[in-house]
Amino acid sequence: MSKQLKHVWATKQIGKDRVMICQNSNPVFSKYPEWGPEDGICESWVKVGQEAAACLCSDCVQRSLKV
Repeated sequence: MSKQLKHVWATKQIGKDRVMICQNSNPVFSKYPEWGPEDGICESWVKVGQEAAACLCSDCVQRSLKV
């Protein structure tokens, strides 16, 4: 049985690349809202593969390492 997604993250095609908005663009649905920007929502887009369902941008990942 397949797992139901709780939220579908925004994606778009830029040339041959598929890009997706960082999970911390919507902290309510993010698995890691504590790593989002202190001054609001994350607006970063990340190049992802065709099977990606969610992602974190490098800035949010860096904040996770400072904990």
